Amino acid sequence: MSRSFDPFRFLLIAVAGWMNQEQRQIVDYLREGNRPAYDGSVRRASGRPGMPAELAALVVRMASENRKLGLAEDTSALSNLGHSVARGTIAKIL
Repeated sequence: MSRSFDPFRFLLIAVAGWMNQEQRQIVDYLREGNRPAYDGSVRRASGRPGMPAELAALVVRMASENRKLGLAEDTSALSNLGHSVARGTIAKIL
């Protein structure tokens, strides 16, 4: 039984000859057809990730302790502590 000439198979064999072992494993994996298919079984969260509860509590605490400060000053104070929070986010929390 003779095999027909498959140029893609020939190319894979030729390229695999000069690849390192990790790359050969990838080519073998793809050649076997074991590619995972997206079947919708994994439920992904939509939208932007939420703010950590500790940071939201810190914003509320800072705003209650320093009532004279505005949103811009709260943003600057949080920036000094190493947190990057926008004025609009602080306004939504408060």
